[in-house]
Amino acid sequence: MGQVFRVSEKHSFYLVKLHFDLDYKTSSPLMLRLNRLLADLNKDLVIDLSTVSYIDSAGLRVLLCLCKLVRGQGRQAFLMGLNSQPYGLIKLTKMAQHFHLIESVEQYYDICSALR
Repeated sequence: MGQVFRVSEKHSFYLVKLHFDLDYKTSSPLMLRLNRLLADLNKDLVIDLSTVSYIDSAGLRVLLCLCKLVRGQGRQAFLMGLNSQPYGLIKLTKMAQHFHLIESVEQYYDICSALR
């Protein structure tokens, strides 16, 4: 099965919803596709991982690269809806310091209000 993800443009952010695990098989093709889509990012980025049950080191690399891309353009990066394994890996590797970890879009708006 191919990679399925959806990018939606919202008022103040882009929402990327992944529908597959983020591992060594899926990370490189995803990064290539998202780099093209998000080349001129003018909004924050929210990555919805609520249907992702597994992330490995290659998947972490993709998330970190996306974070650097977003921050390099003066925007914020958010990871939303983390399940147990992805959350544990992100905490263990201390990558949580690079992202805002949120449970919902409403929490995105709360954080953005506090940041601005």
